[in-house]
Amino acid sequence: MGRWISKAANVFKREAPEAVQPFEVDCECGQRHQGVRRKHHQHIVCTSCGASTFILPRDIYPPPLEPQRASTKRPKTVVTEEDPDVQLPEAEPDDPFESKSVFRPEPKSKRDKSLPAPRPTRRKKRKRQREEQEARSSGKKKAAAGPSGPELLTRIGQWTSTKTAAGWSAFRSFWTPFRTVAFALVSVAVLTVGIGVRQAMLTRAVQVAERKAESGMLAVREENWAEARRDLGEATSALDLLGRSDPEAEEVRQFYRESLALTRLSPATLFELLERAHTSWDDEEDPDKWADSFSPRFRGEWFVFSGNFRQIPSGTGSKTVWTLTLPWAPGITGPVALQIDCQGLSELPPTPQGTPAVVGAPLERVLPPNEDRGWTLIFSPRESFLWANFATYRHLGFEFDAVRTEEVLKDQLRRQAQVIGLPSAESLAANVLDDADSDPLPPGKELE
Repeated sequence: MGRWISKAANVFKREAPEAVQPFEVDCECGQRHQGVRRKHHQHIVCTSCGASTFILPRDIYPPPLEPQRASTKRPKTVVTEEDPDVQLPEAEPDDPFESKSVFRPEPKSKRDKSLPAPRPTRRKKRKRQREEQEARSSGKKKAAAGPSGPELLTRIGQWTSTKTAAGWSAFRSFWTPFRTVAFALVSVAVLTVGIGVRQAMLTRAVQVAERKAESGMLAVREENWAEARRDLGEATSALDLLGRSDPEAEEVRQFYRESLALTRLSPATLFELLERAHTSWDDEEDPDKWADSFSPRFRGEWFVFSGNFRQIPSGTGSKTVWTLTLPWAPGITGPVALQIDCQGLSELPPTPQGTPAVVGAPLERVLPPNEDRGWTLIFSPRESFLWANFATYRHLGFEFDAVRTEEVLKDQLRRQAQVIGLPSAESLAANVLDDADSDPLPPGKELE
């Protein structure tokens, strides 16, 4: 009868909560990981070496039940606080039929040492679990705060050595003997093909340079500047590919630049350009809109200047630019500055009036006047060059006077040729061109 009542009472008994299943594993770097198993498996990443550790899930089966002891009634004993070895067993509060007897265990000094130590009680287990959780939480707080000082340097060294070892191991595992041999064969094949293509390009560049330079110089002798520009341009590209900078190559490049300027001369004179700029500037209210609409119409058109250049501050730091100043222009008050920062001007001998030079340059920008300056025309410093040949200069249409005679100009061109690096002012092509008898074109006319 008693057993039936006990079973009936157990029906209404609440299920005990699942016991916490802790785990404790050691990483390959020596770091110990502790925690609680969950319903699903876990992957823990080590904070020291970055390795991943697999943790099994919680055991779904209940722990084995302890064998029930024979119910023997014991006399009630009074427990005092003076005996610290006495522990009160925890009875199930939901089982009203469980006997609540208090027992007094034997003192530790009187126990038989041959017998196994008693199993820890639930209270001790919970206390130990709380201590472990507190230790883990304090460790997490320390990790969140981050190490400092020598500990930080030690961890950085460990992390660096670990990552280096892991990277080297991965590198060695990837480059197997088969892959190494295959990579070497592919590299040799690619290198061989590249050398062959490069050699073929150089061989073709030598042929193009010789053929086009010869036909270009013939066109110069015949004063066919459009054909000379085309052939000498191809020869110049071939010489750049070959990396030649000898005097003969520089002579081909110089004739190409001069033929390019002759065939791309602006149809309008510089004064006409300034008149148009001044008129459109007066009609336009927005300066930015004017600059965007006016400058592109004349950008890239070539001009040739002969005068005394001076170095003036550019307005940005200590840099100076070469400038040719026009004292006046039709319809414009104040001087006009032509900024032509040509390479080689600093090597020419200066005079009290400035550095005399003959320069060809394409227009890049037109700046309207403001409170600090007048009109400013900026020419491309990358494409501007010093003129060197008198025969091509004659076709520009400039006239000589008592101050600037033909001999003075020839001496000036001879000095500029030496600065450029041409063989001499009396080179073969120059002599041929000097002997040619042709009428110069009118100034400012395009020769296309």
